[in-house]
Amino acid sequence: MNKVVQPPRLIAWELTRACPLACRHCRASAVAAKDAAELSTAQCLKLIDNIVSFAKPTLILTGGEPLLRNDWFVIASYATSAGLPVALATCGLPVNDQSIEKMKQAGVRCVSISIDGAAAESHDAFRQKSGAFEACILAARRLRSAGMDFQVNTTVSRHNISELNEILKLAKSLGASVFNPFLLVPTGRAQSLANLELSADQYEQTLVWLAGQQDARIQIRVTCAPHYQRIIRQLGLSAGAHAKGGCLGGKSFAFISHVGEVQICGFLDVSCGDLRTNDMNFAAIWRNSPVLQRIRDVSSYGGKCGCCEYVSLCGGCRARANAVYGDWLAQEPFCTYQPGKASPDENDLVLMNAAQVAIPPVSRPFEALGGMVGMDEQQTIDRLKRLMKLGMIRRVGAVFDARKLGFVSTLVAARAGDKLAEAADLIIKHKGVTHCYQRMHEVDLWFTLSAAGDVLLQEALDDLSRQTGLVLHSLPAVEMYKSRVVFQLTDRAPHGGEVARQAADDAGVAITEGDKRLIHLLQGSIPLTPLPFDDLARDLALPAQTLLAKVQEWLNLGVIKRIAALPAHNKLGINANAMAVFDVKPENQAGAGKTLAALPEVTHCYLRDASAVEGINGGIFAMFHGRDEQALRAKIQQQAELLDASCQILFTGREFKKTSMEFF
Repeated sequence: MNKVVQPPRLIAWELTRACPLACRHCRASAVAAKDAAELSTAQCLKLIDNIVSFAKPTLILTGGEPLLRNDWFVIASYATSAGLPVALATCGLPVNDQSIEKMKQAGVRCVSISIDGAAAESHDAFRQKSGAFEACILAARRLRSAGMDFQVNTTVSRHNISELNEILKLAKSLGASVFNPFLLVPTGRAQSLANLELSADQYEQTLVWLAGQQDARIQIRVTCAPHYQRIIRQLGLSAGAHAKGGCLGGKSFAFISHVGEVQICGFLDVSCGDLRTNDMNFAAIWRNSPVLQRIRDVSSYGGKCGCCEYVSLCGGCRARANAVYGDWLAQEPFCTYQPGKASPDENDLVLMNAAQVAIPPVSRPFEALGGMVGMDEQQTIDRLKRLMKLGMIRRVGAVFDARKLGFVSTLVAARAGDKLAEAADLIIKHKGVTHCYQRMHEVDLWFTLSAAGDVLLQEALDDLSRQTGLVLHSLPAVEMYKSRVVFQLTDRAPHGGEVARQAADDAGVAITEGDKRLIHLLQGSIPLTPLPFDDLARDLALPAQTLLAKVQEWLNLGVIKRIAALPAHNKLGINANAMAVFDVKPENQAGAGKTLAALPEVTHCYLRDASAVEGINGGIFAMFHGRDEQALRAKIQQQAELLDASCQILFTGREFKKTSMEFF
């Protein structure tokens, strides 16, 4: 189901990177000279028109120093006349009585001034300009005298951590309505300030201190410290009084650069879309950018963030994760919190055992599923959501028979050697590749490839061979004995049965355009709600009973194998994975295939033609899974002896890609 994207509530717009200061922490590495490539006045006004066409966010005009743009007044006035609340972020130096009067005329609601020290010595050293502190103090007093609302921003680092209480007192004495500490993010010029970064413990202590400083005279907001929301809840404080804290980037906040790049935030230099090449259509980028879609999906976050119960409130700092780990989806590196429950309990395992076998295709499927394992509907939904956040369930949806939909697939093998990583990087980008692994063997690169027919499959194979420069061997299935990813997680629930059939028997069915839309929804994760099929039907403008009838029809025809939760076995401790190739006499192959298919350790078992692949001896390919490599090896060797067959065991090295097929 297409998720409704809420419009942004805040947009920070970098009008220019020109600035009279050269601050040590500047994310933009701003300089005095104006960039000739910054958006023109006409482009700025067109952008405002687009924004107001779908949203009414607060527009924060920032820089650099926004007051250095000659047309800032035109832009601000145009925005306020269009109904946008406008704030302005300044370093303080260009603020005088004349600029304040123009701010008022333009309808600017609030001004932010940056003060990074309690006295001139520390502030000016950080901002690298003598007289900068006095200019800020004078600007604040002028704003207050003019009746303009203003806030004080402070970048917190080891440079000024000992002065933070005095800076807060200064902000109060100046009459600021808000004190907004920014926790240093090591981007831009700040990349050289590793010695000034707070430790994780210092971050935690600082945020706890800030949480206790609220009073009636000034509101304290915290920026670039998303775990502040977790802290105030742990302290039992009112969330309403501490509205800021969790990362809003890409969810309700966006950043627009001086050259028209839309970003998650100003500290994360990852483009979500170029306004210039999109006709200044911010709305389209906000709704459709793949980067923004990923940042909104907290289940994709890695490390501790990916399994934290506070992830939806906090989200971690994506910019800080990128700066430290080179991956903006990685865990927040400056958070001391250890998720309270990062592993499944026995009830989780019972639920997954049942859910991976089959979820009933009824109006309230999770009520029915819960009834099987002694849980009510909401408990079932909540546990499934949590297990998905932990990454232990990859998705909850339909498992389709690809051949019934007109698709063919093959297993592909190659000798990659020192080209392995480079080749895998190219291969996994292909839509038809669902699985790609390194196997510990001289034939080391293995992947599955699917396409809508034999001709397209061969074309894709040829294309990948040209791209990688590798000889790619196709090993199509001659016979299928088992294809069912179901693991025995606990003895308290049934394991589930096997599927035994011939690949050649997979006759296709007629699929309409309307069917394709439904398949598109079902091949992802169905909504984890009490009435998921009703939700899907609403998205397709269908009666819910019509949709359910179609699902049941496809189950009867074998188009859908089952509705199920697909476990991520590596996250469940099933880390020993091997492809075993058995060399069985032709007259014994059918019996061997069925014997191997009956084993609970085996998820896939095929007869394949591997004669063209030098170094691979045999035709029965079986995927074995276990918790211990030594024990799994012994199990496979035992089966080889029972089958009177030689066997090659190719343990999995690296997993490059593992996903479900997207058919339409």
